[in-house]
Amino acid sequence: MRVTNKADVPIVGALGALGASAVAQPVNVINQNLTNGVIDAIAVGPSAIRSFNLQEPANYITTWFPGSGSAFVLLMNNDVYNGLSEEVRGWVDAAAVEALSLSGGAFCDKAATDGMALAAEEGVEMIDISDAEKARWLETIGPALDAAMSEQAGDMTIGEVMALMRGDGS
Repeated sequence: MRVTNKADVPIVGALGALGASAVAQPVNVINQNLTNGVIDAIAVGPSAIRSFNLQEPANYITTWFPGSGSAFVLLMNNDVYNGLSEEVRGWVDAAAVEALSLSGGAFCDKAATDGMALAAEEGVEMIDISDAEKARWLETIGPALDAAMSEQAGDMTIGEVMALMRGDGS
């Protein structure tokens, strides 16, 4: 299974008991690698479906996966920022507001909804994991998931970052 980031490797590794092993691959090769059998599955957000035409090689989409998630961010190199004129830094600062983040999140949510709809239109079978099966998976991967969520990501843990991404934190 192709994973989104290194934090997901131990989670998928724990799923080895369920038949999975993790591989890291850049997103721009997963369509071809899924098509030609290099990988059997991918862990990626549904916002990537349309962008990478994942509905083409896919036969199934599982609508739940307990991974660490992947944040999308807009970053600027400090040296580049500091090298800008005061006027241009002011423009960057004025644009870097909460509304930019919220609109980016809304766009990602729409891309995810549209990607799922496209996959369904193309005949990709949607598999909804039952609560009992989710519990079995979580029991199997619980220690790896807990360890991943407690890893530091700057001044926060991955779990705290995930809570912010879900809107559960401040």
